[in-house]
Amino acid sequence: TLGFRCPPLINQADFLMDCVAGEVESDLPGFTHLDFVGQWDLKSSELVVQWGPSFTVGLAPQAHGEAPHVWEVGWATQLRLCTMRAVTQQTRGASLLTNALLVLLAGGMLGQIYNDVQLGQVPTNNFLTTLAVGLTSVQSSLPCFAAERAVHWRESSRGVSKSAYFLAKNISQVPYMLLAPVIYLSLYYTFTAPRATFWGTYVVLMATQFCVTGVGNLISIICPPATANVASVVAVLIFVITSGYNPRLVELENMNMMWLGKLSYARGG
Repeated sequence: TLGFRCPPLINQADFLMDCVAGEVESDLPGFTHLDFVGQWDLKSSELVVQWGPSFTVGLAPQAHGEAPHVWEVGWATQLRLCTMRAVTQQTRGASLLTNALLVLLAGGMLGQIYNDVQLGQVPTNNFLTTLAVGLTSVQSSLPCFAAERAVHWRESSRGVSKSAYFLAKNISQVPYMLLAPVIYLSLYYTFTAPRATFWGTYVVLMATQFCVTGVGNLISIICPPATANVASVVAVLIFVITSGYNPRLVELENMNMMWLGKLSYARGG
């Protein structure tokens, strides 16, 4: 130890930067932040003796000009590590719980409004359901890629597989995609008691959740974070409007907008 002790509840990376900057005093007499360079060289020399001349600390260039040694990790291992990190990121904060509460609220409100739905109200009920599921799904998927663009660019430049990273991010969203329709139907299906079976309705909503999550991922990749929220809401509204409820598919055909109706996730929902 160099005499620096990180207090509890303090970010260790920030504490290390404070030590390097000389803002934290060491318990060792006479040791200052200027001595870090000497300690780094000493530790590097010990590792070279232990592991051989090909070892470099922190991927630093070799003294004789050779390229640094990079530890190669297999694609499957990268996929596993990226998936574990993505799942940890999603469950660390309160955003996952907030999204689940919003889905529950949407299902409860629509279920209470249409608790005695008539045959003529079924299209409107389905329209609002696809809208509610679409908005909650796209908002929950936006932070998946947009929140760490800089991290991904830095890691990919050091050899992290882009395909493993992308697939891991999608795998980490699967549990929520499977759980969100259950949360929505827990109140909606209880209040409305539709003729369709619970699992039949679940499959339709899960497919809707899957489609809109993909739309949210695409928007988070191609749009700047500042405009991603607005772009996602507009995209969901366009898809719902062109689903064939109003205007109808015949009217969309007359307006030469049928191609949007074919792309709409709400048309199948």
